[in-house]
Amino acid sequence: MVFNLFMRYPFLFLPLITLTVCQAQIKAIIELDTPLTPGESQIWSPLFKATWDKLHEQVNQPILRVEPPNATIDYLEKFTLDLPSVMPTKRYETFGGPATAEFLDKTLATIKGKYDIIINKGLFTLNNKGRLAIGAMHVKLDFPKVFYTSKKGTLDFTLSNGKIHKTPYFGTLGKHNEHFSSQVQIYAYDKKADTCVLEISTTREGEKLVFFKPQQALTLKKAITEVTKAREEKETFPSLGNKDKLKIPYISFDNYTDFSDLLQGEIFYENHSDSFSMRAAFQQTSFQLTEKGARIKVVASVSDIFGGSISQPKPRDFIFDRSFYVFAWKDGAKYPYFALWVDDAAIFNKETP
Repeated sequence: MVFNLFMRYPFLFLPLITLTVCQAQIKAIIELDTPLTPGESQIWSPLFKATWDKLHEQVNQPILRVEPPNATIDYLEKFTLDLPSVMPTKRYETFGGPATAEFLDKTLATIKGKYDIIINKGLFTLNNKGRLAIGAMHVKLDFPKVFYTSKKGTLDFTLSNGKIHKTPYFGTLGKHNEHFSSQVQIYAYDKKADTCVLEISTTREGEKLVFFKPQQALTLKKAITEVTKAREEKETFPSLGNKDKLKIPYISFDNYTDFSDLLQGEIFYENHSDSFSMRAAFQQTSFQLTEKGARIKVVASVSDIFGGSISQPKPRDFIFDRSFYVFAWKDGAKYPYFALWVDDAAIFNKETP
């Protein structure tokens, strides 16, 4: 028997990521091959997929069909990843249960206590006959040695739409590079194409910040492929030389992206008499990048209604002065646990911290 599930069975899915910036041209995405829009930044985290799976665990049956067909739901069901190998160790968690005030209050209190994330209760629509899933991630990626800051100069950052934005930056150059010889690993560099891939170690064992400056805008799916290839092949001179330059802009923003419209449709499960409809789905993200490291907070939610320096011959400039990717990536993982495509001026810090 099929019920009017939107009226009787609500389902809420909420992935949460927290960042720091106002009115930035930025959006979270679900699919890795989502096209890029000039002048707009993108963020992605597998936490949303993990939260989506947590919601459907409550039925414990595979989805039979969706009416009308929904390409995004199909993508979420087909996309697989090994969460323990991808996600940050002990710094994320997903919760699933009934869409009741009791479950919500208990879950939000747990997330606040364990992950230092405060979630606005008003974001949730409750229904005793619905389901709710919430995911939370909070990671502090500190650099072992703090980089130098641009106290006087600024970086002329060119967006993909041609606009130039002056922004503070951090990094290192010249004789100071020897202090970061073990902290910065270079995987690819092409002076003519003005491209590079490098990673910076953090105090979290096996977790790195990876920076990729492509020759042209690439979807996240293609960027992951390129970075993975570069990390396997490695650069001839993998450490910073005494003639190299490294400049990275400060980033700070908060973002809320509503996924509800992308997940519409009546969901039918195998061996289950009832169907479900998505009631709400969103991701909230907070991100900061400074000379000290990165801070990443992500919250996702879904609900339904029952529904040593090496000298090299030529100096290299690792200057991130146009659109680039930032990844938080565990060693050996197929995917990063956070990805950011930087392509709008609003996400830059206005002043050096």
